[in-house]
Amino acid sequence: MSGSYFYFSVLVPASVLLPIVTAVVRYGSLDKPQKVIFFYLIFAGLVDEIASQMAFHHIANLWLLHVYTAIETVLLLWFYKLVLSDKLVRKGIVAVMALFPLLCAANIVWGQGIMRYNTYTRPLEALMLIFLGIAYFFESSHAASDVKTASQRSLSWLNVGMLLYFSVAFFFFIFSNFLQQGTAFSYFILVCHATFVLVMYLFFTIGFLKCRN
Repeated sequence: MSGSYFYFSVLVPASVLLPIVTAVVRYGSLDKPQKVIFFYLIFAGLVDEIASQMAFHHIANLWLLHVYTAIETVLLLWFYKLVLSDKLVRKGIVAVMALFPLLCAANIVWGQGIMRYNTYTRPLEALMLIFLGIAYFFESSHAASDVKTASQRSLSWLNVGMLLYFSVAFFFFIFSNFLQQGTAFSYFILVCHATFVLVMYLFFTIGFLKCRN
């Protein structure tokens, strides 16, 4: 097993345990938004483990990504519905939470199918979350840093982690079907993607550590 393969296939997926364990320890201090991220991390870790086991046994697992995308998007939209205060944006989020899984299903039936990387819905997910992440950044920046609560500081770390990851992953999502597997460039892209996943998990870990009773 090469070092890069171990990095993006074993080490980075296992790093999801860092924020999960931290959230478990701090669970009594978590507010609803932090708990949504905690549940999202558990879901992401479980899906990644299932996908790894299927790949190990040479079972096609790309269909899992379509299911994962729909549920991941709903969970992260739920997070932003809880932390954003603009009523119009919150109503829009509720509508998208209902419609996006239907769009994912339509992409399976009439679009890219279930055995191809979903380069239509994944970039759309990233764009929505980037927009919401920026919206929260500007909304929270109005509060002076010295009067922010522990919860607000925690949410800032969670938001920045997602904003960094999805800003980079947007390009990875678009071009995934054009990467030739096994090439040096494809490994480079996978390592870069895994690195930003790791960065997001580290930001989540710090975010959970910032929670206080």
